[in-house]
Amino acid sequence: MITKLRRLLLETLQARQWLVTLSIGLATFASPGESVHQLVKAADDLMYSAKSHGKNRVAAGYIEG
Repeated sequence: MITKLRRLLLETLQARQWLVTLSIGLATFASPGESVHQLVKAADDLMYSAKSHGKNRVAAGYIEG
């Protein structure tokens, strides 16, 4: 589903001739985190992982707890 969302966003951006790429971090959690900051940080870390592996990618991770 996230890959489809990324593709649709890229198509919309390209139609407007905006020369950008999308790197997305997707974190799935087994249980709620201790704070919103922890949840956002996990997704942010995954996004930076996607960027470091060539940009314009999706990095997903499952967080146990």
